Amino acid sequence: MPSTFRAFGESDVDGLNRLLQVYTQAYPPRTSPPAQFYLSPYFDGGRKIWCAFDEQDQLVGYAPYLPQGDHAWVEVMAVPELERAAEIKASMWAWLVEQARRGGQRRLCFQYYPNEEAAIQFAVEQGGEYHYSIFAMRRDLSLPIPEPIVPAGFAVRRGRMEKEAEQRQYLERRNACFPEA
Repeated sequence: MPSTFRAFGESDVDGLNRLLQVYTQAYPPRTSPPAQFYLSPYFDGGRKIWCAFDEQDQLVGYAPYLPQGDHAWVEVMAVPELERAAEIKASMWAWLVEQARRGGQRRLCFQYYPNEEAAIQFAVEQGGEYHYSIFAMRRDLSLPIPEPIVPAGFAVRRGRMEKEAEQRQYLERRNACFPEA
């Protein structure tokens, strides 16, 4: 059994980046955000990420929890081919279920590519059922891109937020649009 489980912290960024790199190499075209993303407010500064560490304090698994209304987007990941992956995943799963119970989420949602067979099997073993897929758009960028239709009263223009006041204004407007974040 791994030596510890704990919430994700700044000192764990390199370890999670290594885990994500190993996992994405094992399951192309899988991609993951950089580990630093999990320190964001979306994940309560890392407190909504549960990590597993082995006896040498190496990060060997993680489970992010992102609540949205009555459901939460979750992941249960361990180093591919890890001998004790089932035990690690079971412990992280229990943590996710407890988070959902506390937060009032009735549904846990996973997103996997078809080649992530072990991850899909784990989700099914926990009672998961396939409901729908989320699709990623691919486009041949050598073809012309149509001009967007801009609604009346709006303008689209290039800009850079170089001044702190501009950045703060952007964040205020963005947060007004997405108050749950």
